[in-house]
Amino acid sequence: MPGLVQKIVEGNFSSPLALVFVLFTLLAFYFLFRLGWLFFVKGEEVTESVEGKKQIRNLLRLLAVSVFIAFFTGFVFEFLRAGRDAAQANAPGAAQGFFNWLLGK
Repeated sequence: MPGLVQKIVEGNFSSPLALVFVLFTLLAFYFLFRLGWLFFVKGEEVTESVEGKKQIRNLLRLLAVSVFIAFFTGFVFEFLRAGRDAAQANAPGAAQGFFNWLLGK
């Protein structure tokens, strides 16, 4: 994922995969913040009630899904980058438009 992180740090959001990665990474941080808020600010009133336990369980599920999607898009981005490099080495110009669009080049 270093290629994706480098694109994001440079401010290149033209790739659709970069936008998905950023969106779900931000969602994961939001759910992590909400979970911390429930535990440290609300405290015992949330962790001991049935509704609080249900809310915490739902937040953990959403956090796990967001992290999974963010990691998955990062791995897909790297896989596509490697595929584009291999296609360019073997047949320059073959399917370059598609790879360039996906990777934001």
